[in-house]
Amino acid sequence: MQLNPGRSARAQWRKLSAPIERLIELGLLDPSQGVFDYGCGQGLDVQFLRERGFEVMGWDPYWCADGELVEANVVLVNFVVDCIGDPGERAEALQQAWGLARDYLMVTVRRDRALIRVCPYSDGWLTRWGTFQRLFTQGEFYHFLRQTLPGTSPIEFDRGGCAIIPKTEDWLERISNRLQPQGR
Repeated sequence: MQLNPGRSARAQWRKLSAPIERLIELGLLDPSQGVFDYGCGQGLDVQFLRERGFEVMGWDPYWCADGELVEANVVLVNFVVDCIGDPGERAEALQQAWGLARDYLMVTVRRDRALIRVCPYSDGWLTRWGTFQRLFTQGEFYHFLRQTLPGTSPIEFDRGGCAIIPKTEDWLERISNRLQPQGR
């Protein structure tokens, strides 16, 4: 089976991605912040954020390759690193996205073990759509983040398949305070 990475970004959503919606609900993302969607696929999250008044840009190597990689307060890496079949390229993508973030980076990976697998490939699976999928355990995901971005403090967000990595102590404190359970 031939690997077809561009097919990973299927336009199936009719609403903003759940992790981004959660950032907005928690007050960690608002229209005053510049946003960059690294690996935006067909750009649906970019479109939905613009409709809500956000200043947002996106880039994807298959769907928006002529777009620019730009610095932003918040950089989103939603379901990107888990679709890159080469571990070295996966780490480079995360490092590149980190370099674009001024306030924080949000990284989300698929943790759905029920994903239809076709055959092993590299350190993951080829799917029936000809795409690569690395199914991280929570421990593997956080190990990957800390190993790839040494000295950072990834914060678990949205049931473990998502992490926020703050760039400054101010953002570390702000994010930690917003994610603490209420009433304790």
